[in-house]
Amino acid sequence: MKLDGEHRIVRAMNFALKTEGWSPLALCGLPLCYSKNLAVTPYFLCSDISLRSSGKYAISGSIGVIGQEFEQLWMQKEARQPKLPGFGVILDILNLRELQQRRHVTVDDQLEAQVDDFCAAVVDCLAGMPHDERQLISALEKNELCDLPLKAFSGYAYRSKFTAFWEFVSQRRGSQP
Repeated sequence: MKLDGEHRIVRAMNFALKTEGWSPLALCGLPLCYSKNLAVTPYFLCSDISLRSSGKYAISGSIGVIGQEFEQLWMQKEARQPKLPGFGVILDILNLRELQQRRHVTVDDQLEAQVDDFCAAVVDCLAGMPHDERQLISALEKNELCDLPLKAFSGYAYRSKFTAFWEFVSQRRGSQP
């Protein structure tokens, strides 16, 4: 069975990211993304792979942070209607030069190397993001993720969730020893 370009890219991306410990997971009812099943985890959401007129494929997506305790509380609130499964902390990869520069790949004998290069940049970004509550609190205190102001991760459709998430983290800060 011959795979088309998009499927070859997805297969290569799955392999490269899984090798680094990032699996496709749907945590707390959120869309499937590369993350870890931790209380606090960075994520990479691959939202699209499309063929461009140049003959190259463009990988599109977002990165951010998931706080599973917050997500569970967010979805349980009865007053929250509709309960949309969107990410509260999200940044389009076009805003990160190291990802934007590597997102175009060609389906040729260099495909795996190009996808590996892109995925290595994704892993580097995710490694610098919070992996636990203490690191989340530190990001809040510094008002920064990936060397960008927190506000850059507010997305468009879920700004109220972004605000609620950081309020939740701020409250947790007060309970830290």
